[in-house]
Amino acid sequence: MNNLVESADEYSSAGYCVFRDVLTPDEISNVRANLDELIRDMPEKMTVCKHGHG
Repeated sequence: MNNLVESADEYSSAGYCVFRDVLTPDEISNVRANLDELIRDMPEKMTVCKHGHG
């Protein structure tokens, strides 16, 4: 990503905003490890149950 949105004023239009120096490198590593584990444990096929109304 070359043009990261770093202004909170642009959050609603971009859908994200980067806040630097909020997490330490160790915290980022822990979050990455948790996300990697969640992704690894996801089933290959997701099942969605929808109940009709009406």
